[in-house]
Amino acid sequence: MAAYDGFSAFKPYLVDVGLLRRLAQLASTAWKKADPALGSIKKTDDLQLKAERAKQNPNDLSGVLCKEFNIRETVKTAWRSFGAINNTETFALEQFRGAYCIGGVDLSITIDLTCASLLFMRRGSDRKCIVQKYFLPTDRLQERVQQDKIPYDKWFERGLLRLCTGNSINYSDVTQWFVEIIKEYDLFPAWIYYDSYSARYFVEEMQMQGFTMVRCVQGAKTLSLPMQMLGADLQAHKVNYNNNPILKWCLTNTGVQTDRNGNIVPIKNQSPGSALTEPPPCRTAMWSCMNTTANTPASHKGVSA
Repeated sequence: MAAYDGFSAFKPYLVDVGLLRRLAQLASTAWKKADPALGSIKKTDDLQLKAERAKQNPNDLSGVLCKEFNIRETVKTAWRSFGAINNTETFALEQFRGAYCIGGVDLSITIDLTCASLLFMRRGSDRKCIVQKYFLPTDRLQERVQQDKIPYDKWFERGLLRLCTGNSINYSDVTQWFVEIIKEYDLFPAWIYYDSYSARYFVEEMQMQGFTMVRCVQGAKTLSLPMQMLGADLQAHKVNYNNNPILKWCLTNTGVQTDRNGNIVPIKNQSPGSALTEPPPCRTAMWSCMNTTANTPASHKGVSA
């Protein structure tokens, strides 16, 4: 029997109810009421084509509802479908022994989920492999399981989640994880991305351990392109995250918000358990490093397959 991943239990119910309601507004029976000019000024066939296109691509839905049906829309939408995010491929970290990698860390507030990541690429391949560790305070574990209805305890038993002693995140535990995995697999981290709100003592502690730390500002201008790149890679199933149920849960709870310039930023979807979905900003912040790999020596891009 496959190991319980804490995700499959609610996977069949990952339905964007808001999206379904918005799609229902495209029903042809409501067209005439929404637009009295239909049939005289606007052609029904043209509207039908736009409606079908919006049904296939939710990213176009807001514009169609607003421009064609006079329905005001918020700019907050779901990011990627479960089909795009779901990838059951796995890899053994041993395959990357002695390889270069790039890291990213998103330090939450003291009681929420914290995420640390390492990204690997094989030479000559555009596929990305990711290994992660998540952190929660021990004293908050059962409270979070009962309150959020999320199986953190099962993820802890599987070794996907590390508990910090007490009622808050100990950032030194995050540092220790990086040190442990680097030493165990003889890895060479080119740099570690961190968000600008990270605790100063954590950054200094990492630097004392020999890590090169690179600050990444999390805003629309800096996250939009990396998030689009990550979204495209997820859609093409080029991201192997070892079928990690925590990351999968976080990504399915990620929405996007678009500013007036067309830039997108990750936001938390308004669904049960989404209050703790911190990793997506970490993921996109780490993805911004992909723009710099073109200037990285080939020997630093991973190991041969």
